[in-house]
Parts: sequence; C-alpha cells; structure tokens
Amino acid sequence: MFGWSLATVIVPLLVGSLVLLYVQARHEQRTSQHQLRVLARTLVAALERELDIEREQLQVLAAAPMVDSEEWRQLHAFAVRVAQRDPGSVIGLTGPDGQQIFNSVTSLDAPQPNLWQLGRQQKEVEWEGRTLPLSSQLLSKQVFERREVAYSDLYYGLNTRHPALAVSVPVVRDGQVRYALTLSFRPERLGRLVESAVVEPGLRAVIADRRGIVVAANSAAASRLADRITPISTPSGSLAGTYDGTSRDGTSVRGAYAVSTKNGYVVRVSRPRESVADFLRSSTAGWVILVMAALGASIYMAAGLARRIGQPLRALGQAASSGSEPTLGETKANIMEIRVLAQALKLGADAEQHRREALIREAKRAEAELALRRADRQKDEFLATLAHELRNPLAPVRSGVFILRHRTADGASKRILDVMERQLQQLVRLLDDLLDVARISSGKMALRTELTSLATVVAAAKEATHDLLQTRKQRVLQEGPFDGVLLRADPVRLAQVITNLLTNAAHHSPAASDIKVAVRCDEDKVVVSVMDTGIGITADRLGSIFEMFATTGARSGDGSHAGLGIGLGLSRKIVEMHGGRIWAESDGPGRGASVHVQLPRVQNS
Repeated sequence: MFGWSLATVIVPLLVGSLVLLYVQARHEQRTSQHQLRVLARTLVAALERELDIEREQLQVLAAAPMVDSEEWRQLHAFAVRVAQRDPGSVIGLTGPDGQQIFNSVTSLDAPQPNLWQLGRQQKEVEWEGRTLPLSSQLLSKQVFERREVAYSDLYYGLNTRHPALAVSVPVVRDGQVRYALTLSFRPERLGRLVESAVVEPGLRAVIADRRGIVVAANSAAASRLADRITPISTPSGSLAGTYDGTSRDGTSVRGAYAVSTKNGYVVRVSRPRESVADFLRSSTAGWVILVMAALGASIYMAAGLARRIGQPLRALGQAASSGSEPTLGETKANIMEIRVLAQALKLGADAEQHRREALIREAKRAEAELALRRADRQKDEFLATLAHELRNPLAPVRSGVFILRHRTADGASKRILDVMERQLQQLVRLLDDLLDVARISSGKMALRTELTSLATVVAAAKEATHDLLQTRKQRVLQEGPFDGVLLRADPVRLAQVITNLLTNAAHHSPAASDIKVAVRCDEDKVVVSVMDTGIGITADRLGSIFEMFATTGARSGDGSHAGLGIGLGLSRKIVEMHGGRIWAESDGPGRGASVHVQLPRVQNS
C-alpha cells in the first residue's frame, strides 16, 4: 500500500515531464521555422538593396548631358571610371537595333557585336563543368519593349570570361527609349553579401535566379555558383514559405524561401533537419524506462520503510492492547535510525544548496563571458553594417559630382567640386578600411595571392595617392632595385598597405616635401621602407601605432588630426597574413619617421 501511494505521486510527475518535453520540442521547431522565414526575407531585402545601388548608378549615367550631344568618347571615359570601382564590372550602351555602341572594357574604336543577334543564336559555354548562356538573354531588348528596368539571369560574360549578372535601364528622351544602359557584375558580390548576413554555423543559404541557377551561396551550402538548385514543392504564386527537402549532398534539410518581387530571384536558407519523430521516440523510451525504474524503486523503498517503521509500531500497538510492557530497546533503535536519516537528508540538502550556488556562479560567469563575446561580435557587425550602409549612397553622389564638373564652367564652382570629390574619396577610403577591419575581426578576409612584381605594387600605390601628393606638392622618390623583385602576394592588398604608408607620410610631412620609398633585397626576403621628414613619432608610441584604432598622438603635417588609427593597424594585419612583419623607426618629434615592411621574396627562375 505504501509503494502504491508513492507511485501515485511519482508517475504523474514523470508523465507530465514527458508531455512538457514534447511541447518544448514542438515549440523549438516552430521557433526555428520562424527564424528561417525572417532570415530569408531579410536576405531578399538586402539583395534588392544591392541591385538598387547598381540601378541608381546607371540612372545617374543615363541622365548625363553627354547622351543628348552623343559625346560618346566622354561618356565612355566616365563609364570606365565608374566600372573600375568594382573589379569585373562592365558598363555598355546599346542602340534600338541591338547594336552595342561601346562598353567599358574595350576601346571606343573597337568593333562591337549586335547583342540581339548574339542572343537569338542561343549559344552556350562550358564553365567548370556547368553550361551557361553566352549572352544576357536579350536583356537590352526587354528594356526597349517594356520601357522599364530589367535584370538578367546568370550568364557567361563575353568580355570578362566569367559568370556574370546584369541590370539594364532605359535611356529616355522626349518620351522615347533611345538607348539601353547595362551594367554587368560578378556574382561574387552577392556571395559576400550572403556570407556577411548568415552568421549561424551550419546554416545554409543560396540565391538563385529565375531559372533556378545558383548565383550566390555561403560556405556551408552544398550548392556552388552555376549549380542548379534542387526542386522543392511550393504553392503556385507563393512568394515566401517553408519547405522540407533534400540538399545537393543528400542531407535532409528544413528551410524557408522568399522570392524577390523586383527581379524574381529566390533566396533559400535551411539547416539539417533533426527528426522530431525519432527524438520523441527515443525520449519516450527513455522516459518509460525511467518511470518503471522509479516505480520499482518506490515500491522497494516503501517495503523497506514498512519493515523499519511499521513493525515497531505494530509491536508497540500489540503491547499496548495486551497491557504488556513495551520493548523500548528496538523501538528506540528504529527511532535513532530515523534521526540519522534526517541528519543525512539535512547534510544532503546543504550540499545540494552549495552545489546550486556554485552552478549559479558558474552560469553567471559563463553568461558574462557570452555577453562580452556577443558585444564584441555586435561591434564588428555594427562596423561592417555601418560602413556598408554609408558607402552605398556614395556611388551615385560621386557620379553626380562628375556630371556637375562636366557641365560647370565657372572656376569657383569647379574648385568647390574638386574639394567635394577629394572629401568623397577620403570618406570612401575610410569606409573601405572599416569594412576591412570588420572582415579581419570576423576572419572573413582572404588573400588572392599570385606572382606579383614589387614595381607594379608600388606603382599602383603611387597612382592611388597621386591626387593627395599633387595637392600637397609632394614628391615620391624611389631608391633601390624595384624591377625584377617578385613576391607571392595579393597585389591589391599589398598595394593597399603601401598606399596607407604613403598617405600617412604625406599627411604627417610638410607641403612641398619629399617622401622616399626604398627597397632592400636578400636572398629570401625584401624590405620596403617609406621615409618622410615630418612630425616624427615619440619613442613610447613606436610599439603601439600598429594597434587597431591607435594613433601617433600628434597632429598631422597640415594641422589636422592624425586620423582614426585604422590604416596602420589594418596594414599590420595584411602584412602578417602574407607571412611578413612591419615596424616603425623615428628619432623623435620633428625628425621624421620610417616604416619598414618585410616580406618573403620569390627567386627569379
């Protein structure tokens, strides 16, 4: 009877726990699906915003007065400048008969194809085992017929020899579509967008065009560029929802999708599916075993308690009813055992309380560490988002400044536009540095190394700082054997390092001064030094100027502030990724400074 009393208490508790476990599993499943739906819609919004930037640049170019006067040479030069801001981009102008007037990667006098004839031929190209159309599928023809912006599916770029996407806008004059302006770009831009937006490990994300061809995917996805996505069952006309399916690598996944209403591109996000049925079956079996064990243990314990307590009580009752003297020795022994048990329970409760307090302290410590990591990640994400969102509006502004310069003949206005353009360039460089800082902090910066000439890298850095040096009337003097020095490096990132060093030297040196770039070579390494005669660096700051967001603590050569301390810290990270090192030397304030970059050298074969 005692055992059944305990069982009536324990069994409902165990069954209730099992029900709660099932309810929790269903809630987790619904929460996961909701998160996937929100992420899919967020990625669609980011995709549309990215394509809107390209559309706005083309619309600014379409409004240029060079179109009205058919000054193709000036419009071609402007298109080349705009396309160079994003390597791999091509801008082209097409007439109403499909004949391309020019594009930004060939000279103006070079013969151009008729894009409509090329599209009707429906030629295809084999690229890394995948078949892609050779043209943008008569994209410009759609612009003339529909009189609106058009977006292409993935195709093989004839000029870039690489898969590309394109957006085309109508050039309207007097209510008629006179031309179509088309901008094609590499889909890797959308890949970087997906990687930055999807941060949960193991979460898979892809963007596909209207034909179901992948144009972007994160590293966790099974599909890659130009793959065909696996089909899923969706309601006709549905723009968003969830699905269960199998990925390209055979993994069973549960995901969500969203369709862009502007261009028809599809975003899918998914994660490997954990079978709720298997989970519940295994949980149920475990809980049944636990119920049976608890029930058996309760009966066994009840029987033991009955023997220890019931028998002495019955003996006392029989003695009392018969009037005989009770045998107190055994009764007292049983009562003492109960007291010992109570003391043991109290000790156990105290120990459990201490254990819970220790667990609470450990949980608070872990929560504090998690909060710190989350705050650091949110800081990196904030910097990346801030830089990205601030940089996006700058492209149309720079295009507008260029057009105003072309149309403005007044000298004072041109000087004002010069100042605006210099400040815009400085702001773009600052935002690019912030984006690079965020990429390094999140471990997403990757080098594209190739066999590179040191002379080419230094020339690119000098070209990047030409306007600044010309404004400050400064010269760059080269000293040493630059030609023939080969490096295994990323030329763009290495030129960024030298550009940062030249920019710092220019800002911290007097106007009309000389900046020296010297090179020293050994058998296995090369040292590039940038030396100036400017404000110098104090000895106590020589070791800290390469920390991120650290400055020299002094004013620049023109009296402005020394900057945010991003350039040197970013340069150190890039040099270390190349297997090199960077350090600075200075004899003190007012005596100039030298920054040295040591890199592994490749011997000429």
